[in-house]
Amino acid sequence: NDNQVTHCTGAGIALWRSWSSQVVRNVAGHCNGNGIQYVADVYSNDEGAVTLSGNTTYENAGDGVRSDVETGWSFGPVVIENNIGYRNDGFGLNVLGSVAPDSVKCNDWFANQSGAVIGVPPSPQDLAVDPIFCNVANDDVHLAPDSPLLDAPDCGLIGALGQGECGP
Repeated sequence: NDNQVTHCTGAGIALWRSWSSQVVRNVAGHCNGNGIQYVADVYSNDEGAVTLSGNTTYENAGDGVRSDVETGWSFGPVVIENNIGYRNDGFGLNVLGSVAPDSVKCNDWFANQSGAVIGVPPSPQDLAVDPIFCNVANDDVHLAPDSPLLDAPDCGLIGALGQGECGP
């Protein structure tokens, strides 16, 4: 939690066969893979929940957030909420396998090259608005004072960092 990973050669943050985990308030940008990737397979048989919440992914070569859970096995819920996926080359969210559609909500998937979401129906609580970062060109993905994600209706803060002190 609370990591900032930029300009990496693979996925920014990856969980493999993780049990009862939380990936919260992380930033992953300009990576050559997915921003955040969660993979569970037949060896991960676990009933614990995995939460991917309050993260910011931007300008990665893959998806912003990718969840890959093999179907037909017993897993706890995967919760994906209050994340930003901005200008990734893939999707904002790519779900392969089983994630309950109602566990995906209050995310902002904006300007991703392949689209907003694939693998689950779009959530009516998800947004597709410009997050208005302070200075994304210099990896400052704090939200500007006029960002709609600082207090999104019925969602609260979306993203990892909250409001920044944006200069002129």
